[in-house]
Amino acid sequence: MGNKIIASDLTVEQIQNGIVIYDPDTKDYANNVIEWQILGKDQDGDNTITVQTTTLVGDGAEGYGTVVGDRRYDPSTSKLDSELQNWLDNDFYNHLGSDFKLKIISVTKSINPSVSGGIASQQCKLFNLSGIEAGGGTNNSYYFPESDAFTYQYYQGINAPDSNIKRVRSGGSYSCWWLRSPYKSNLDYECHVRSNGMLYYTRHGSTDNGPAPACVLPSSLKLEEDANGKYKIVFSSAPIITTPSTDLGNKIAGFSFNYSITDADAGDTITANIKLDGDIVVPDYTVDQTQIYTCTLSNSSFNNLAIGTHTYTITAIDNENNTTTENIIFSKVSKEEKYSSKENLIPIINKIEVKLENRYTKDEIDDLLENIGGLQPSVDIVTETLIFN
Repeated sequence: MGNKIIASDLTVEQIQNGIVIYDPDTKDYANNVIEWQILGKDQDGDNTITVQTTTLVGDGAEGYGTVVGDRRYDPSTSKLDSELQNWLDNDFYNHLGSDFKLKIISVTKSINPSVSGGIASQQCKLFNLSGIEAGGGTNNSYYFPESDAFTYQYYQGINAPDSNIKRVRSGGSYSCWWLRSPYKSNLDYECHVRSNGMLYYTRHGSTDNGPAPACVLPSSLKLEEDANGKYKIVFSSAPIITTPSTDLGNKIAGFSFNYSITDADAGDTITANIKLDGDIVVPDYTVDQTQIYTCTLSNSSFNNLAIGTHTYTITAIDNENNTTTENIIFSKVSKEEKYSSKENLIPIINKIEVKLENRYTKDEIDDLLENIGGLQPSVDIVTETLIFN
């Protein structure tokens, strides 16, 4: 208990022996925590793991149950599993925990929709497995052609009858789960996994089946073993960007501002960059979390900007792909515009008071500056030059 690992460190042997993970905040419609079987590592892309629910899911009161709508592949739309796929990528996806949902990586899945050949593909957040992915082999009777997919590591080498137990998914009376592979001889039938783990086929509208969907997650996930030998997903926090202000106000020349980037998770590495109005001005660099950084806009770069509002964007990404973005705005104005009102002259007035306090009383200074807002812009500029230089 308490053993902590990174998913990327798992071996194929460990995956084949069975590793179950869960997010305490990802629950089914009956408020039960959904558990996920790790099926494979780096099979749906580098630095990924693929997971599948250990039970059937659905919108029934018990947390499972069939999903209303057509379950079959729809040749007219070239999409996978039609209404069922739509339910997975929308209703079910939106029901997942917020942290878990953000980790899901969209992938493209394909099937051969008919005996005449051709491949239909669709980008999915969640998906039903194909016959080959579930270890069914290249079975022409059920129409699992080699082009469908690969076999996930967890299901590799399970063709022997006593190994079909790996495919069993509980779900009350709904103990059969849908594959996305169509039946060869009749596209009104869809292949599925039976309650004993064997692969078979049935009409796409069967009310005895439900989905046991899979999804792809980053292999950088941190996992912590619980008392039952299962692993809780430990989500790391996103980087924190600290700046003096997100609105730097009016500017008439180049300037600098300080910022820092930290992460509450010990050992996390952070990469950051800075853009000005969408253009990279500080390329990716590895953040030193103990350092206060300075971002400087030179006078020459400032002069190239148009009058108006501009935006610095600081982006920080940690090694688990948690991303934080901070927008910092400023406005380029003319000197005449900046000092056209008494309110905007307050910083200069304060500096004048400091300069004159040894020569005038406070009342005399107030009388002297009472109408400074009405001075000509040229006088304001001269005043500013004298004070700041």
